[in-house]
Amino acid sequence: MNDVIDITPRLLLRSQKACKHEHVTVDEDVAELTCNDCGRALDPWWYIRKLANNGQEWRDYYARVHEQGKELIAKHEAWVVKANETIARLNSEINHLTNVKNTLQNTSVATPEGYARLGNVARRRRRGSR
Repeated sequence: MNDVIDITPRLLLRSQKACKHEHVTVDEDVAELTCNDCGRALDPWWYIRKLANNGQEWRDYYARVHEQGKELIAKHEAWVVKANETIARLNSEINHLTNVKNTLQNTSVATPEGYARLGNVARRRRRGSR
């Protein structure tokens, strides 16, 4: 009279169904594959097909990643071109404004004391002297 129910075979079967059989041992003497994780004997042809399909999935994945990488590089290069154009335009504006400032500072204007450079007149007014 044994009232204990042995569920080990059912648990083993469940774990075998859930197992992906990622780690296998090859017994070359009898040409068998055994899953290291669940202990199930595997069909060698099934395992070869599984590896082939996984290989194709990886090749497809790398092809997608490669295309995405090319797209990102193209976007980056376009951004760099636009940034360089903006930098060149801003440098041109800075040079133009600097030339205008220098021209205005060196322009002679009439003052009560006679003619003076506009830059000197502006500095005297900022200091509060005339």
